[in-house]
Amino acid sequence: MWFWDLLLGIYCLKILIWFGLLLTRKVRPEKPLQQMENEILSVDVLLPMYNEERVVVKTIENLLNIDYPGCNIIVVDDGSSDDSYQVACQHFGDHPRVRIVRQNNAGKSAALNRAMNLSESDIIVCVDADTLVRADIMDIILPCFQDKKVAAVSGYIRVGNKVNLLTHMQFIEYITLQNFERSVFEDVNGILVVPGALGAFRREVVKSLDGFTSKALAEDCDITLRMLCANYVIKNAAEAISFTEAPDTVNMFFKQRVRWTVGLVQGLLRYAGQLTRHPNKALAFIVLPYTWCFRIVLPFLVPLADYFFLAGYFLLGNHELLPVYLICMAAETFITGFILVSEKQRFNPLQLIFMQKIFRHLVLFSYVCIFLRWTKGSLYKWNKIPRQGNVELD
Repeated sequence: MWFWDLLLGIYCLKILIWFGLLLTRKVRPEKPLQQMENEILSVDVLLPMYNEERVVVKTIENLLNIDYPGCNIIVVDDGSSDDSYQVACQHFGDHPRVRIVRQNNAGKSAALNRAMNLSESDIIVCVDADTLVRADIMDIILPCFQDKKVAAVSGYIRVGNKVNLLTHMQFIEYITLQNFERSVFEDVNGILVVPGALGAFRREVVKSLDGFTSKALAEDCDITLRMLCANYVIKNAAEAISFTEAPDTVNMFFKQRVRWTVGLVQGLLRYAGQLTRHPNKALAFIVLPYTWCFRIVLPFLVPLADYFFLAGYFLLGNHELLPVYLICMAAETFITGFILVSEKQRFNPLQLIFMQKIFRHLVLFSYVCIFLRWTKGSLYKWNKIPRQGNVELD
């Protein structure tokens, strides 16, 4: 029973942390662009691509709809083996706002650095090639940079291809986990990842930190942690919504989650000393323990609790486990349901429980994939996820 008491206590602790931080949040209305106090900031959009033939035209067309003066798009083809570069040049080679260059395959970080070096703007906005954005994102993101301490601003990422059960589950996860945690931890400067799908950076700060690194499996997490270690501020633009393509097959989902999990752990370990000694005590003693517990350890342990309950209840006849198990399940559903309601999302509680059960076991198997790749020595190998090109603006 001690295991279940501990699990229930952890869920209650999570609820208390979230509600405590939500109650202390400051309401700060965003300044409209025309009322920004300082000079208008220049901005470029950086688009790295590798084998994006299916999506690159749609993505660039979408980026050209951004309603901001002087916003240019810098496309760097990272040695694609398909016709991505030719297709991009065919459609946008003569466009005055689009610059397309090609390099030998060196990885996404190298492509981002190449694009950054070609830019002369104050702000660079990094967008994945499978992501569509709304036309007003600059009106929402750029006012955050009026504070000179702000080095990066995270966008709000939603799944834009709800085509099957797997992508629907990821749609819920993006809202209730990733986006919600960024909104909660913003006021304590505890955002650990500015997502690669939509993230804005002060260009000179990125250059001063030696750019994006190819040594990290998750370059977006690495640059964010380096900025935090350098005492910069990371903001969250919850109204700057973008729609990204989530993996729609289990195999592609495992590849993505292996990279995300290993990249996060890699970054937390690499900068552990600087982060634990950070003058921001909320970051050191709330955000970091929370991340290790709820993003690294519990996604592995909680699915095992289901097997433990089934074995204890049906094989050993321990019926005392049922009430505690149901309470834990109710606590988990309450957390997710509360966030969905706060985000004005409709849901069926029974369907939500069903999807949570399936999804957390998929995440568990991603840990098995991590172990298998570690045994094969391919843990840090980048796995490209093929695009389907089925993202739609909501």
